[in-house]
Amino acid sequence: MVRTFVAIDLPEDLRERARESQEILKRSSGRLAIVDPANLHLTVKFLGGEIDPAQVDPVVEALRAVRAAPFSLTVGYPVCNPPRKPRVIWCDVTDGGGESAALARQVDDLLAPLGFSRETRPFRPPT
Repeated sequence: MVRTFVAIDLPEDLRERARESQEILKRSSGRLAIVDPANLHLTVKFLGGEIDPAQVDPVVEALRAVRAAPFSLTVGYPVCNPPRKPRVIWCDVTDGGGESAALARQVDDLLAPLGFSRETRPFRPPT
């Protein structure tokens, strides 16, 4: 079984900003586990846990039909959860015109015929 999701790689300038922020966080708390900035991404669709490896090629083939124009992302301030003793820190990400939500709908449309459930909640870009 393979843990699978559809994601957008982040540009190197955002990864570098994340590295800089992580250095500050490391100095402030030795208890935080830091994610390698190379692994940071914008999740578009989680494919429901682990899937059979035989499903990977059909998913990749379906996603070749994605057509999306480039769009800009804005990264917000860090959010801690829980606030007093953070276990997870993330940043909200937005785009000005809803392009990432349109991309998520397109991915849903392409993967539904393969048996992947459509999202029922509105898309909100997480990192």
